[in-house]
Amino acid sequence: MPSAPATAATGYRPRPASNLLKEIVEENLEALLRVWDERFRDTHGPLQRRVRTVLDDFLRCGDVHFGFVRLKCCNPECPKKSERILPYACRGRGLCPSCGQKRALTWAERMVEEVLPIVPYRQLVFTIPRNLRKPFLFDRSLYGDLCRVAYASTRDFLRSQASLLTRREKAVPAMIVSPQSFGDILVHHPHGHACVSLGLFRRDGVFLPMDDVDFSGLEEIFRERFLRMMLRREKVRPETVERMRAWDHSGLCRHQCTPQSHRVFRWPSRYSPDLSRTRSAATRCVAVVTLRFRRM
Repeated sequence: MPSAPATAATGYRPRPASNLLKEIVEENLEALLRVWDERFRDTHGPLQRRVRTVLDDFLRCGDVHFGFVRLKCCNPECPKKSERILPYACRGRGLCPSCGQKRALTWAERMVEEVLPIVPYRQLVFTIPRNLRKPFLFDRSLYGDLCRVAYASTRDFLRSQASLLTRREKAVPAMIVSPQSFGDILVHHPHGHACVSLGLFRRDGVFLPMDDVDFSGLEEIFRERFLRMMLRREKVRPETVERMRAWDHSGLCRHQCTPQSHRVFRWPSRYSPDLSRTRSAATRCVAVVTLRFRRM
């Protein structure tokens, strides 16, 4: 099987077939699969089929033995007529550093260029108390419910801050929410990162800006909607909810900065495999909505 030299084109560096991360996964994958149910199921939930697929695809990523594309210049005026072997990629997210970063950048650029209107935005982070996180290990559909609750809570909160006429027209914000299942130290921590417009859109597309929004009232709306959702899904007992409502909590933590247009809005790449920085950077706009309780 012919292979192209690494110097076939100036600046071209073929994807390595192996690296340190691949070696770690390859050496420990079978042992992990063998002991998962016994050692990790109770604390980390069942091993999802998608996780096994991601691991297998990652081990084959960039390896020409599992397929490749042979590229050749068809320009008759090209003096070199060089060829290049390009191995198939896994195109996964969350594990492969190369494919994950490319996917994140592609997704973020699409949000900027095609989805999000050119208006000021604020980032919101929705978190939940530790004693309500375990059901997320065994029912992944709760992440979708978490995103829907976050959107509905933010929409109703912004409407409450708008004028009476805007509320009657049922204007809505531009908002995207991305769920995350772990935190900075890779422990189970379901939460959601959202990008929401600082204003509402009427049905005719007219944007109604809202300057200097105080998000301190959003926590209570989000808490009540989230607890009702967990009750409806039978993931928590009614007496537990009533007891939690009587607890004191930390309130809303907000880190404020000047709102930015989405053209210069930057998603921190460490927050989510699907959210990364766009091609231009700016100071991050963050408002953290923390649903965390402690006893009085």
